[in-house]
Amino acid sequence: MSDSQHVSEQVARLRAIETLTVAFLRSPKAVRHWKRHNPSGDEFPSVYILASGGFQDATGLVIGGSWESDDGWDFDSVFTLFTDHGDILTCHGWNLDIEVL
Repeated sequence: MSDSQHVSEQVARLRAIETLTVAFLRSPKAVRHWKRHNPSGDEFPSVYILASGGFQDATGLVIGGSWESDDGWDFDSVFTLFTDHGDILTCHGWNLDIEVL
């Protein structure tokens, strides 16, 4: 992969995260969930993932779940995902392949 392709992919990723963050901020339900289940102390969710498993994939921001003090979100447990479609999903991490994007 050339440097320009790599940069283009990174820019596309950042735009997707920006768009998703704006959608998150416009969702009162997602913001309430984040405020109740935010173990990191961060103002905004910042972990963008692809969760694959079964018959469908989902990309989005992690807005709740178990927190491992050294490693961040515990993706082998139950966690909550705000998807790029504006849905709030409860995910069972033990059934999924997770890729942090």
